[in-house]
Parts: sequence; structure tokens; C-alpha cells
Amino acid sequence: PQVNTVERHRSEARVVEARDEFRERRLSGAGRSDKRDRLMKHLSTSGVQNHIHYPVPIHKQESVPHLKTDPSGLAAAEKYAEQCLSLPCHPYMSDGEVNQVIEAVKSFD
Repeated sequence: PQVNTVERHRSEARVVEARDEFRERRLSGAGRSDKRDRLMKHLSTSGVQNHIHYPVPIHKQESVPHLKTDPSGLAAAEKYAEQCLSLPCHPYMSDGEVNQVIEAVKSFD
């Protein structure tokens, strides 16, 4: 089924709201990768699919040993790999699915 533009934008806005809520929670406190792992478990228990797209920073992957990096490391990439989490986000999500993601993120403590 084709989703009209207004519905798609409304769904995207709700996902952005959930993402921003997640980002706010993600950036607070120490032990961020532990917090991410707990959030992943909480989301899964709540029926919300989630995963880590890049668990290993690109400059540390075996497939790119020739990649030139800063000798002091790439702290931002490494920090991102420890904290990132992908949430459902696509234009065909129903309002119920969007709300499920939002409520699951908001209920995480």
C-alpha cells in the first residue's frame, strides 16, 4: 500500500522524536556501552527490533588493514561504535509501530 506524504512525514517526525529521546538518554551518564546493552534488551523485551550496525569501527576492521588512520586513534569513531544503536525507522511504519518504539524508549530507565 502506498503511504501518502502527510502520513509519511508524521511517522518520520515521531521516529525523530523517539530518536532524540534515545539520544538524550544515551549521552547521559557513564558506562554508555553498558547502558546501550541494557536498552537493547529492554527494547527487545518490548517487541522493538534493534541492532548495532557498526560494532567495530571501520579503521579497526580486518577487511581494511590498508586504511590510513591517525596514529593517536580515531576517538570519535570508537566512541560511536560503543554507543550507537539502530532503531526501526522507515516510511511504512504504522502509527502503532512508531508509538511502540517511542513508548519503549521513553520507558527505559
